[in-house]
Amino acid sequence: MKEIFRKTLLGTLILLAIAYGSIFFLENEKDYIKSVDKNSYLRLHILANSNNLYDQELKLEVRNAILDYINPIFKDCTDAQSAKLIAEEKKTEILKIAQETIIARGYNYPVDIEIAKSDFPVKTYGNLTLPAGEYQAVRVLIGEAKGENWWCVLFPPICLINGTISSNAAENKEENTTPQIRWKILELINK
Repeated sequence: MKEIFRKTLLGTLILLAIAYGSIFFLENEKDYIKSVDKNSYLRLHILANSNNLYDQELKLEVRNAILDYINPIFKDCTDAQSAKLIAEEKKTEILKIAQETIIARGYNYPVDIEIAKSDFPVKTYGNLTLPAGEYQAVRVLIGEAKGENWWCVLFPPICLINGTISSNAAENKEENTTPQIRWKILELINK
């Protein structure tokens, strides 16, 4: 009977430690997320015409062409405001690249580009977690722009590493961006 009591007590203490550690971790993470200055980022948001496979592939082709063009242009940016000014300056060229890519792939979709504030869900890029909210963004709207979208951060250049698309900027779907609760104590135990 003593052994059962001891195991129950030990289990209860472990659960309390996990709960306390989780609350501490979540509060610290919440403070970190609140401290992110959303004006320090310029995001790229590409919306596909639809969710059919061909439109989704086209979206990625447009993404690649735009990122190939933007990478060398943004390399000397020192802040999000200068990146936004360059994007506004190059808006016509970015639009032309998107249009040429769409036509080269055999489509006749209209494309529009807007540089404006846009809502984004919470997103983690490696060690950086950006909270949900409004960010300045270069938005590329392909056709009806009713398909799943793709986004990354143009400044600082999180979607680009050495001129290639970062593994941190993989395909993103709005319905899969629900914040996940992580148990810090379990992460520490697994290390």
